[in-house]
Amino acid sequence: MKIQIDDEDRVKNFEIMKVVQSLVIALITMFCFLPHKGSTQDIVFMQLDKNVIVTGESVFYKAYLLNSKMTNFNTSSKILYIQITDPVSRKSFVFRSDISSKGTCSGLIPIPDTLNTGYYLLTAYTNGMRNLNPELVYSDRILVINQAGNTPATLKNIVFRQPSDTVFKEGVSTGNLHGSPEIVTDKKVYVAREKVTISIKNLPDSIAWADVSISVTAKNPFEVPESPETNIAAYLPYMQSKINAAAKSSDLYPGNDFCRYPEEDKGFIFAGRVVDKTNLKPIPNVYVLLTVADSVANLKYALTYSTGKFYFLLGKHYNNRELILQLKDSPVAVENLAITMDDKTFNPYYLVSGSVMPDSVSLDFISTCRQSALVNKIYNYGNITGIPANVIPIQDRSFFGKPDEVIRPSEFLEMPNFEDIVANIIRNAKYKFSDGQSTLLVVDGLSHQFWEGHNALVLLNNIPVFDYNILNSLGSKLIQRIELKTNHMYYGSLEIFGIISIFTKEDFIPVLKTGHKVVTFPNEVLVSGTNFISPDYSNVVLKNSKIPDFRQTLYWNPDFGIDTKDQNTIEFYTSDLKTTYDIIIQGISEKGIPVSARSTIEVR
Repeated sequence: MKIQIDDEDRVKNFEIMKVVQSLVIALITMFCFLPHKGSTQDIVFMQLDKNVIVTGESVFYKAYLLNSKMTNFNTSSKILYIQITDPVSRKSFVFRSDISSKGTCSGLIPIPDTLNTGYYLLTAYTNGMRNLNPELVYSDRILVINQAGNTPATLKNIVFRQPSDTVFKEGVSTGNLHGSPEIVTDKKVYVAREKVTISIKNLPDSIAWADVSISVTAKNPFEVPESPETNIAAYLPYMQSKINAAAKSSDLYPGNDFCRYPEEDKGFIFAGRVVDKTNLKPIPNVYVLLTVADSVANLKYALTYSTGKFYFLLGKHYNNRELILQLKDSPVAVENLAITMDDKTFNPYYLVSGSVMPDSVSLDFISTCRQSALVNKIYNYGNITGIPANVIPIQDRSFFGKPDEVIRPSEFLEMPNFEDIVANIIRNAKYKFSDGQSTLLVVDGLSHQFWEGHNALVLLNNIPVFDYNILNSLGSKLIQRIELKTNHMYYGSLEIFGIISIFTKEDFIPVLKTGHKVVTFPNEVLVSGTNFISPDYSNVVLKNSKIPDFRQTLYWNPDFGIDTKDQNTIEFYTSDLKTTYDIIIQGISEKGIPVSARSTIEVR
């Protein structure tokens, strides 16, 4: 909101805006603490294309988000967090994925090269679920194999459920009765690079249509057959039993801190605190500015609360952009202030139960995984990593609208520094240096007087600048153009005394970082909707090629719809890896009924 306003009403209106903002915050807080508001008992289930991954690879995933009654997909939460935790060091990597309007998401999870060989905990949750019982958050274990390291003699084992848990046993037996279609293959034994045809038949009458994910991957000896995390038909009834067993509210909502982590039903909540570095005390009523490097000026701001907290609500157009945070004040005033970002990690429920000693079969499988990953990387087979994300334009024009004046220094005699440029060719601005501080003022468009004591908002390549010393070296050769906005305005409750926007031929963001004037956040989001790519060996030349193909995942489709009318047929080709492959189908019907089926094929 931009309002041109007379100076005599400026202070009055500014105070009104701050009071209104405080009232809104108070109402939101009161509403959040109504029973169960701010905490969503979502149920998450994930399927991976494989549970044994070599470092440097990526693993395909599909996640289903259901409501607490498990009768339908949950479409309120928009963000899913996927966390990989080392059970020994408890260090975690957190990835973020956007949930579609259907209540699902899929994509690729990159496995860092720095992980050691061992079992890791995979956890999936929404922000609202972080307020709840950690046993109700989706967890599974994966085995990560370091490409360059040696295999340890023993691996720390991860356990989620006690063997005596009768609810789990009932969940396994009853869950499989819900929806178990039949997987029919044209053969049971294949040779390398041969076509495979799979049909999904005998879908139960209770399921007219279901959204499923299908994986065909090399069978590994590290599976835990009794674990419900690998079978959606067992997992959902088990979780329902857990929820029903939570008779007391305190069991389901520990501490009843409903609003500690608000539900992200409108987008990504980017939060943090402003504190005094000397004593870590929170700093209230400070403006935090958020910008991104773009062809147009984009600005969001937040005012810190009494706890020093601030929040931004960001849509998808901020995905995979570097977010730049600054405090709106002079460099001297913010010298001792620090911006700390909220930690999105989650402390899941799990047990480290003794050690597992890999046998000869397991060691051979690990060796095969390492060799296959290396060959596939050399010949660009298998999982694709480093896929660039599509960046959505934030807006079509600058937040302050059309500039009142545009100056191009190249149209004048060459000037060596910014001070000379302002003094000679910008009549509506004044730049001066005194007592060790710089000021940069703009003329009020109405009174035609400079706003003495109030610096203009200065943008350098659309990034706010409060240390004007950075501008000193900018001469005619570096500056492309300068845009001026002479209005005194409010951008929401943010008061602005004119704008000077400078565009240069070089990127000065690294200079800002070096001087510790800004805090940056990568805001990385997993690439969604990634298509699995595999060779088509119907081409004779490709089939007879000497290029090795040791793909362990032969087929992956996260969005396959099965129903009682269609043929429900898929086709793919085997690789050169001769072993047993698991065919796994997991999904949810339109009525929330879990669907699960499994079969195998051989490649000899």
